[in-house]
Amino acid sequence: MDQLINKIEAKFGVFPKLNDKYIKLIVKYLPLIVSLEMVLLSLKVMATLTSNKYLEAFKISTENATLVSAYLTSITIIVFGFLVLTPSLLMRKMTGWYVLFYFLVVRFLVESIFVIFNFTGSLFGVFSHVIVFLASFYLLFQIRSSYKKVENK
Repeated sequence: MDQLINKIEAKFGVFPKLNDKYIKLIVKYLPLIVSLEMVLLSLKVMATLTSNKYLEAFKISTENATLVSAYLTSITIIVFGFLVLTPSLLMRKMTGWYVLFYFLVVRFLVESIFVIFNFTGSLFGVFSHVIVFLASFYLLFQIRSSYKKVENK
């Protein structure tokens, strides 16, 4: 996994580096932002999984089992969101950065499902999804050095 992350970091390394002042600001408030976003993401997952478009696409009837599955998925995402606020993230250890990395991957997958089922091929939906994902990864790799420094002390 480290090899993949290093390759991704090399790709984002060609872009300009953010000012240290902005990196410190992002690192300071990122745990709060991520936990809030995970709660919102879980609500989006629940709405998507219980929507008629999703259910019709897989020929699923709106039975209680489907709704329970959607709620359990949402609860799982909320629990994962609050795990982001672990001491490793707040203390800026490298394991906290990995949690953020996995969060972005999960968010990308959920947003992909949302784009597929709710925008049904809208060019704007796909384009905005890709732009937000790339910007998120850019910021994530900009702050990576902040997490390495604290763990190596």
